[in-house]
Amino acid sequence: MMGFESYMDTDPKPSSAPISGSSPSSAPSSTPRSGSAGVPPTGDPGRRHALRVIGTVGAGACVAATAPWVAGHVLAPGNRPSSRGPSAQNASSHGAATSEFVVGAAGQLSETPLLLAVVGDQVDGWTRATEQVLGHVWVRKNNQGEVQALNAECPHLGCRIGFQKQRGHFQCPCHESAFGLDGTVLEGPSPRPLDSLHARVHGGKVRVQFKRFQTQTSEKVPLGTP
Repeated sequence: MMGFESYMDTDPKPSSAPISGSSPSSAPSSTPRSGSAGVPPTGDPGRRHALRVIGTVGAGACVAATAPWVAGHVLAPGNRPSSRGPSAQNASSHGAATSEFVVGAAGQLSETPLLLAVVGDQVDGWTRATEQVLGHVWVRKNNQGEVQALNAECPHLGCRIGFQKQRGHFQCPCHESAFGLDGTVLEGPSPRPLDSLHARVHGGKVRVQFKRFQTQTSEKVPLGTP
């Protein structure tokens, strides 16, 4: 017992002499034993070292296994995001590139404007969401049978334009800009007419080249233009 207590004593210079008035065997130890309450076991240094080595080797193996995938997907030119925002695969919903979308059937059209949704893939960085509403367009046939399409966003602040059938013109619900059937400004703060879009009928379907433009400008400036 004497040898064990001397080994566990925290005093760097333990005294070999017993406390006066007491025997060595009766002197209480001031240092708690390993494994007692509040004191964690000392453990095996060799085992801890082995666990550290195993963890390091495992992490290295994971990095080595994923490196080819990272190089192939991140560095490949086709997978890099555009420096101006979303990739060119769907830049029509945010930027200057234009894509043609089927928005409805030709039989739906009349001289009264019809609000149709533009649906397509939404690309944001590395994420692609399918069947997303990218915007809305007003489409009609004029009295010559030509298909006309207007972006439904107000050039003032981007509110969605409505159509007042009784008055026969488009109306912004936010700041009361009004537009004729051809998109010309009738009244209100809009800095330019509604943005016209190229539209055609092919295979019985209405196809629109959808593009969005900057607001609060007198000129049609596509989003994404520097």
